[in-house]
Amino acid sequence: GYNIKNEICNYNMDRYNTYNNMNVNKKIIIIIPDDKKTKRIIDLLAKYVTEEGYSFEETIKEKEKDNPNFHFLFESSDLFYYYKWRVFSFAQGDSYKNWRTDPFHMFSNGYLYVPPSIEKKNKALLIKRKRGRNKRGHIDQKKKNKLINILSTLNKKRVSICRAMIFCTRHSDYSLDIIKIISTFLTDMKYDLLRKINLIYLLSDILYNCSNEFFSSWSYRKDIEDELPKIFYFLRKHIKKVDSKIKGKMFTDSLINIFNMWNTWAIYNSVYMNGLLCLLFNMKINYINDNKSDEEKCDENIDGHKIQYYDDIKRYPLSLRRNAYMYFQKEENEINKLCLQRGLYYDEYFTKKKKIKYLLLYDNFCVKNNLSNTNNNQHFINNYFFSR
Repeated sequence: GYNIKNEICNYNMDRYNTYNNMNVNKKIIIIIPDDKKTKRIIDLLAKYVTEEGYSFEETIKEKEKDNPNFHFLFESSDLFYYYKWRVFSFAQGDSYKNWRTDPFHMFSNGYLYVPPSIEKKNKALLIKRKRGRNKRGHIDQKKKNKLINILSTLNKKRVSICRAMIFCTRHSDYSLDIIKIISTFLTDMKYDLLRKINLIYLLSDILYNCSNEFFSSWSYRKDIEDELPKIFYFLRKHIKKVDSKIKGKMFTDSLINIFNMWNTWAIYNSVYMNGLLCLLFNMKINYINDNKSDEEKCDENIDGHKIQYYDDIKRYPLSLRRNAYMYFQKEENEINKLCLQRGLYYDEYFTKKKKIKYLLLYDNFCVKNNLSNTNNNQHFINNYFFSR
């Protein structure tokens, strides 16, 4: 079959003026293009050339010879050398985001190529994102009204969700406000439950595109992460109050399918994702009552000293008392941090005791469903569909 590596090795490099003993000590410092559009064109062309061969490059050169976007193919410039390195890099198995950084000779007696530093690239990206985050303003009323209109008329047709997605992508500077508005629809108990699934599909599309730097939608990932616990908390309330069990089941099935995709994409860590599942299914804790056996009851004294937080932990089953005691010993800011890490919702009206209740629900949910590692929530999802 076709092998781009062999073609590169056998390629006539005279046209690149590199096959010359005089060049052996010369360095080519590869510079990543500042312009995103140019970088995208070069990256995509390099990828296609890697897969299709240099005949594809020749075809592009012939068809696009008058297109200024492809001038780099006809001149020795930083863009040309970036493209040349990209083809070689892809042929070695490197990806868009990760590549070998050691200097190398592409050909015997040729230039010494110095790839860009991934660390510098990432630092520059972080600085750019931080600046962008600091610049984020609030969406104006005109755009807000347009978004509300789009969301109000959103339906399951792909073109409708695509229209909403385009709006969100074009206005990513207002990602925080946009996600808050979407969250308002999703937490509104009066908004039709089945129509909410269209909004979840929209969030899913946004999350999918967060991994694509060309969409400049990276800021959405964090904003959605902050809102999802609240969204899942209120979705569960809505499911419980819906007048039709069939409607509730249809919605839950659709939501779990989307959740399954998020698992596949590995957007958020499993600790956080398990918390969302816990909020959605909201399994009950079987509290201890006075009719339970003496073995299940909790002795309030140890060596004559009353156990701290005895009145709070005595109602929990034996399996949860150790964790309950540990949580009650923590400061409330530590409890808040644990809730955030585990994807559990709380607001200013939640007491410390209520937050601890949800932490224990999380612990109980994970133990009962064997969700102690990254992959096991997938087993829970499979069981949800196939055990009924």
